[in-house]
Amino acid sequence: NAILDQVRTVVDRGVMAVEYVFLFTLVAGLLVMFAGIQASLEERRQEHGILRTLGTGRRALLTSLAVEFTAAGLLAG
Repeated sequence: NAILDQVRTVVDRGVMAVEYVFLFTLVAGLLVMFAGIQASLEERRQEHGILRTLGTGRRALLTSLAVEFTAAGLLAG
C-alpha cells in the first residue's frame, strides 16, 4: 500500500511538471504570435489604406483579416 502511494505521488508530480511545461509553451506561443502581429501592424495599416482608396469596403477588409488570423491560428495549432 505504501509503495502504491509513492508511485501515485511520483506520477502526480510528473503530470504536474508536464502541465507546467504545456502552460509555459502555450504562453510563449501566444507572446510570439502577438509580437508578430504587432510587428506587421504598420504594414497592415498601409495596405488597408491603399485598399480603401481603391474602393474596398469595410466588410471585405474585416473578412480578409478574419480569414488571415484564422489561418494563422489553425497553422499555429
